[in-house]
Amino acid sequence: MSKFPTMPLSVVLALQKRPVDVGYPFGKSDLHHAILSRASMRGLPPEEQAKIHDPRNILKIEHGLHLHKPIPEGIDAALLLYDIYGRESVLEWFESIQWRNKPPFELP
Repeated sequence: MSKFPTMPLSVVLALQKRPVDVGYPFGKSDLHHAILSRASMRGLPPEEQAKIHDPRNILKIEHGLHLHKPIPEGIDAALLLYDIYGRESVLEWFESIQWRNKPPFELP
């Protein structure tokens, strides 16, 4: 079993410049795979798994927020990311993934 690709430092640095998307905007923040999770990418080749780290799939959330509040995922997260990157850009990223069968869901 191969190791899941890590998030590139360039993505982390780029996201540091973006304000917090969910939660209190000051203090520490966490990066959350939002539309697609690691579990949804299981079984795909490493080059497809690496696409999970695209900023169009990542919400910047208040540190520890997930401990007491649900974090938007899937379609709910996509709607937030549409506001940041534009619907067409997020759909372009999502549709670039080469699924073995079909995606786990369709984006609006």
